[in-house]
Amino acid sequence: MLRYYKFPLAFLFIGSLLGVFLRLQFIAPTPGVNYAFFLHAHSHIMFLGWVFNLLYIGFVAQYIEKQDHSFFIKLFNVLQVFLVGMLISFPLQGYGFYSIFFSTLHTIGALVFIWKFLVKIKSVTAISVWYARIAMLFFAISTAGPFLLGYLMSKGMAATHWYNFSIYFYLHFQYNGFFLFGILSLFFNQLDGKAIHFSLGKARSFGILLATTCIPAYILSTLWENIHYYWGTSWFDPVLRIDPFCKVDQGEFA
Repeated sequence: MLRYYKFPLAFLFIGSLLGVFLRLQFIAPTPGVNYAFFLHAHSHIMFLGWVFNLLYIGFVAQYIEKQDHSFFIKLFNVLQVFLVGMLISFPLQGYGFYSIFFSTLHTIGALVFIWKFLVKIKSVTAISVWYARIAMLFFAISTAGPFLLGYLMSKGMAATHWYNFSIYFYLHFQYNGFFLFGILSLFFNQLDGKAIHFSLGKARSFGILLATTCIPAYILSTLWENIHYYWGTSWFDPVLRIDPFCKVDQGEFA
């Protein structure tokens, strides 16, 4: 399984080139280039092509028996096809039919991976695997964001703040949930592998603290909404005031 590391490295290189290209647009804009479209391609390739692929390979290599790798390798190869589809379609149309089609297929494939992975490790009690389970949970939670985008677009709400809420819901639970817990899982796995002593109780308490605070911390990813509080008759009676149908420029927060 380790030989497949060339795929996330390749997507990291492509994503880096897209990042350089995006920054060049501030200096010498390229005629006919839609900045937001390329930004979507960049974020998807870096999130799914680089980090997700790395964690996928790391989880399978460290936690799944070699005789069970065949299914995960086949699924991994299929996911790469979907990534190439996103790499081509997002720069051409942004969030359009084909890009949503490929990203939805990738999400479904990722959920299949999570289900199969959790089945294979259900009897493992190591703290590193416990962190891996939490990582998988946050990935599953994050998928609500992309699926909601299709509904919003079908209802003509693509220019409302709900559109951006959905995008940042996905982003938040990816980098503060799936990515963070995935990396910590492999970190604790390395400590175990090198026989480095650490407190299992403190490691679990730390994970519980991170997991419980990750959910309300989503509000930090929506500060652009100018969410504010005013106080009523009591200091303990805050009222959240937002206009969910406030119109915005779709590319403003992309």
